[in-house]
Amino acid sequence: MWGATVLLLTGGLLTGCAGGGAGAGTSASPTAFSRTRPTCDLAPTALVNSVLGTKVGDPQPDSQGSTVICRYAPTATSNAVVIRIQTDMTSSTFRQARAVSDTAGLPTTDLPGFADVAYTSVLGTGTLAINTVIALAGTIEIGVSSPASFEQEKALEAQIFAKFGIAVTGAPTPSPSPSTGPTATPSATVTP
Repeated sequence: MWGATVLLLTGGLLTGCAGGGAGAGTSASPTAFSRTRPTCDLAPTALVNSVLGTKVGDPQPDSQGSTVICRYAPTATSNAVVIRIQTDMTSSTFRQARAVSDTAGLPTTDLPGFADVAYTSVLGTGTLAINTVIALAGTIEIGVSSPASFEQEKALEAQIFAKFGIAVTGAPTPSPSPSTGPTATPSATVTP
C-alpha cells in the first residue's frame, strides 16, 4: 500500500517541477517558512494527529529540493500518513501529475472549490482505505494521504497552506472535540 500511496503523492516528481503564478483561489503574504526548501516542520506530529484523528509518530522526511515527503508511521491502530509538499508547482505540471495517477490505475476525482485546483483519490476499501487530497494554491502543492476523511485532510492542508501565508478557499474549519479526562486522545471534528 505504501508504494501506491507514494506513487500518487509523487506524481509531480515524475513529470518535472517548475514555477508558476498564484490563482484566484488564494491570497498570499510572506512568512518565515521557506518557499524553496519545505520541511516536515510544516506538519508537526501533534497537528497531524489532532486534525486527522490519527495516532502516528514523528515524520521520516525525504527532502528533494523544492519537495519534501513526510512519512508518519502508525504508533497504534491508526494507518500511516504521508504528506507531500512542493513549492514550485505549476498548474500544467499539476494536471500532468494527476494524469500519471489516473494512468497508473489510481483514479482521481475533481475537488471543486478548494484552493486553486484540487482532486481526491481513494486507495483500497474498508478499514484499510487510504484517502488522498492533493491541492494547488499558487505554486504550493500539498498532498495528504491518510485514513482520515477528505474534509479532515482539507483542514490539515489549509493549516499548512496558512504557514506559507496562503488562505485557501473551501477549507473546513476544524473544531476540537472536548476531552474526557487526563488521558484522552486529541481529536478533531471537522465541519464544512
